[in-house]
Amino acid sequence: PKQLMASKRARTTSNSPPGEYVVSVYDYATPGCVLRAYYPCGRREDQSLCVRKHIETAGVYGGGGFMFKYWGWLWGLPHGGVPWVPHGMNVYGYQQFIFNMSGNEGNERQGLPRFLIEFFFLLVVSPIMRIAMAYFTKPIDAIPHMHCMEPPPHIKKWPIVVFSHGLAGHRASYSEICTRLASRGVFVAALEHMDGSASMSAVCDGKHVFPNWRPYRHTSGMRHIRQEQLEQRAEEVAFAWEKVISRWAIAKLTPLNCAYSPKFVADKNVVHTFWNNLDAEAPLLAGHSFGAATVLRCLGDSPWTAAILFDPWLLSIEPKSLAAEGFNKPAFALNSDSWNPELPAHLGGSGWNCDVWRAIQERRKNRILTLELKGATHTAHSDFPLKIGWSDRARAHPLKRQAKRRRRRASASRLLEACVDFAHGAVLGRSSAQAFDASLLRAREANSKLLQEHSWE
Repeated sequence: PKQLMASKRARTTSNSPPGEYVVSVYDYATPGCVLRAYYPCGRREDQSLCVRKHIETAGVYGGGGFMFKYWGWLWGLPHGGVPWVPHGMNVYGYQQFIFNMSGNEGNERQGLPRFLIEFFFLLVVSPIMRIAMAYFTKPIDAIPHMHCMEPPPHIKKWPIVVFSHGLAGHRASYSEICTRLASRGVFVAALEHMDGSASMSAVCDGKHVFPNWRPYRHTSGMRHIRQEQLEQRAEEVAFAWEKVISRWAIAKLTPLNCAYSPKFVADKNVVHTFWNNLDAEAPLLAGHSFGAATVLRCLGDSPWTAAILFDPWLLSIEPKSLAAEGFNKPAFALNSDSWNPELPAHLGGSGWNCDVWRAIQERRKNRILTLELKGATHTAHSDFPLKIGWSDRARAHPLKRQAKRRRRRASASRLLEACVDFAHGAVLGRSSAQAFDASLLRAREANSKLLQEHSWE
């Protein structure tokens, strides 16, 4: 029917990065740091040329199997895109996270031992989730492993944003925000933390191409463990900046195996195209949830000029321990209106989050601009609302279900675009506090219909 064909066309043409640049991604792994770089590789009008270059060199960089290219074509990506899940082990990590967060202790009380439940998840649930996430989620609209383009004269150098993920995230779980920022001319380095807070993190020993894996560590909200993880996250952010992003010491890096190319061969010339094209003078630090707490912990360090916070989760933060020097750097927070009211007790509860936030605001000379998005959930800043559309449980006629999913995707896309507008505004105003406030004011006016008047602070 015509309605189904229209819905398919809408699906294949929506949710693409709206900026003027084509985006490429590149994975790095070195002992102490794992990250994915999102960066401009060409102008939007030259996308067909970029795709042709990628197809010509797919034998070197890895282009994915036939099935993945087929699903990429269905999503309207002639280059196949980049798989949203970097590796099958990340799917297993998500399974473990869901298993630990879904009250599995009740199953044990009913006579089902934990090892039997895990055995069932490993043999039955994990393969199904792996296939679903690999082939039924929208790929990242980016071309893998392309050379970084030279900035135009009016930009001179690409600004840098380092992104820290939240609980159960990884280096690709915020790809929508990262690709949309990169399409506007921003170099984004998305970290994958190895402290046990990622769904599954790759741990490189510097000797083998295939990394070891560190799974998610379930703590039931124990604050002292989260504080230890926060300190490790801060060390990883500092290491990533000092040893990788600012210096690009390629001789010390080991290529990370990519899920879409088991025979992946790294092209070190890609890294060479970053040199002298990145603005290392004024980097920004961004994060969501636990990543936002990481940003606050690192804000006092010297290289960062401004901070971008999405739904800060402050269970691990002790306001008195935050560095006083440099703590008053420009920052803003963009929160969902349901985050604090619905924050469960085992994650600290809304009272603790608000109390810590007020204490942080009182310690700063200039208060953090805090705004709320209407109708947004805690996952609205991540990829889940757009990537996991097949998980919607709409009990209705197929056509009505398609319409409902389109409305959800359109709403999620608008919320994400608002996040990107504010983040890009912070990037444009990174030169000074006055420019920072003026740039955020423009973003606030452009997205006034999506914002709440009152904040949860």
